[in-house]
Amino acid sequence: MSAFALSDRERIEMGLLIRGGPRQKVPLNRQSLDPALVFADVSQSARLQSYLELAEKLEAAEEWKQSHTVFLTSAEPGDGRTSTAFNLGWALASRLAEGAKPVLVAEFELERPAMRRMLGSPRLRYGIDCALRNIASEEESAFTLVNDRLHVSAVRDRMSRRKTQQLLSRAESFLEWAVKEHSWVVVDCPPVHSRRWTKWYREHAKDVLLLARADWTPQVRLRSAAKKLGSALRGVTMNRAAVLE
Repeated sequence: MSAFALSDRERIEMGLLIRGGPRQKVPLNRQSLDPALVFADVSQSARLQSYLELAEKLEAAEEWKQSHTVFLTSAEPGDGRTSTAFNLGWALASRLAEGAKPVLVAEFELERPAMRRMLGSPRLRYGIDCALRNIASEEESAFTLVNDRLHVSAVRDRMSRRKTQQLLSRAESFLEWAVKEHSWVVVDCPPVHSRRWTKWYREHAKDVLLLARADWTPQVRLRSAAKKLGSALRGVTMNRAAVLE
């Protein structure tokens, strides 16, 4: 990929897999995209560079060399976790070698999903929730974003708390597929200090990147989140943007 950000004239498309055929290209409206998505805004050069640097650090870190899976969480809501998942996924995809498997960004916030909204609420045939409910394959649940190097598996239909607990019990097989078929997997998880950070995450989120928002996240809550994560915590990163999610 020659450029990390897209020019104002380039189309932003998602590619939907329809019944095993070629992906159907669906254009996204730039004006409807969340401004926190840096890959669609060439004016955010400093933030673009910061995500590239974070991607480079992850690639070099021993902690992630085996799993290549980043469970992204935050101490509090409003820290910009979902936009960071998108932007980190894009940065990792931009650094892929020719012929490498794509990067997958997977939305595990089944109760309070935000990915589809951040893209302007496009219609999805299937989402990650469909794969977990066994009404679609894992591959069908993911769409390409801009190009074939970045895949996204977003929630199509918001789930209740009870249904979320049922579906998370099937998430291990989804992750096994994701790791096998992708160079990197970025998992958008609920905040640590929320009821949505359940026993499943405590048992399965083993390679956690904790996000804090500059001048927003209280230090005491950040330290508490780090303590709660324990040995699963692999690193802490800072979101310095004015988060709009």
